[in-house]
Amino acid sequence: MYKIEILDKSNNLLARVERLVSLDRAKNVIKFNDNLSGFGSCRFRVQTKDPIASRDLFEPYQNYIRIRKDNALVWVGVVVNNPIRRHEFIEVEGRTFAWLFTKVQVAHTATTPNWREVVTGTMAENLTTLFNEGKDRGHSPIGNFTLGTIQNPKFPWDTATDWTFSAAVSVRYEYASLFQVVNSFAGMANADWFVTKDRVFNFVTQAGRNRDDVSFRFGRGGNISDYNSPLDGTGMANDLWVASLEKAGSQIISRNFNDSSLFGRYGRLSGSSLFPDHLDINILSERGKRILELNKRPNTEISIILNEKALPFGTYDLGDYVNISIKDGPINVFEERRVVGWNVKIDETGIERVQLITNMRLI
Repeated sequence: MYKIEILDKSNNLLARVERLVSLDRAKNVIKFNDNLSGFGSCRFRVQTKDPIASRDLFEPYQNYIRIRKDNALVWVGVVVNNPIRRHEFIEVEGRTFAWLFTKVQVAHTATTPNWREVVTGTMAENLTTLFNEGKDRGHSPIGNFTLGTIQNPKFPWDTATDWTFSAAVSVRYEYASLFQVVNSFAGMANADWFVTKDRVFNFVTQAGRNRDDVSFRFGRGGNISDYNSPLDGTGMANDLWVASLEKAGSQIISRNFNDSSLFGRYGRLSGSSLFPDHLDINILSERGKRILELNKRPNTEISIILNEKALPFGTYDLGDYVNISIKDGPINVFEERRVVGWNVKIDETGIERVQLITNMRLI
């Protein structure tokens, strides 16, 4: 049984949401999701004349939402939106705590123009400094967050050396949010980050575990009721240009990466990515290599919908590697894949529909 609770910012229980209004024709009453190295959301509706609606509990950024399943905590976040308020119902939208990083601007180290330059210290040291600056600012939306595990990655181009910024490896941001910078750091180092349900910020070289004990199979007697395995070629590029402003901001730097072995199969598919950050050439190159690896073939993201035979939702985490087996006509998948997101829908009878989003392991 799922329950929704509203809490203040000190985690004091203010109310339980008892009477929900359907969100769609399928009569779902709760929808929530989360994503690795990003933020999740939730939605539900209450009757406009319900006493809980008259208590001003759903004003954006005032209170927290907590979703429990059989007393297990499965989703926590902050109220951010009432996208619909009408005679029949009020719709409430929440976002996980990671969303609040988008509302914290990184402090500038220069004012003409306004930018923040990172030229010394390890990546872990700079992340700690940036987080603490944002947390300690007056009336900060992350003022009640704490710092958890902050690991320092290695250089992708020199895996024996800890990531340390210098005159040769530096980056600059203009009017950037903490969310943008943390995502940028994670992208540079192929790392992961997350904010826990207790508002603890973590940055790690890899979230999740190898779960050899977790398998999902489609077919008779299997625990997958349906799946989607698209081959999306709209963003494909096997001949890629990447560019950014160099660290001083006076000129554009660029690099080209391609995989000519795929030209015969797909043709020479050109693409380009321009980054708003001021990057060092090594960082730009690593981003280019990773983007090429992700986009040189059709996107093979697989989403699976689980049935009652699957392990209960919450027994595996974002970032975990699980085993997926699908043999269905031309779809032939038997491999280890990484859980990078999930969506859950609960209908008015309490039946849940869990969808996992997976990607392939990158070497």
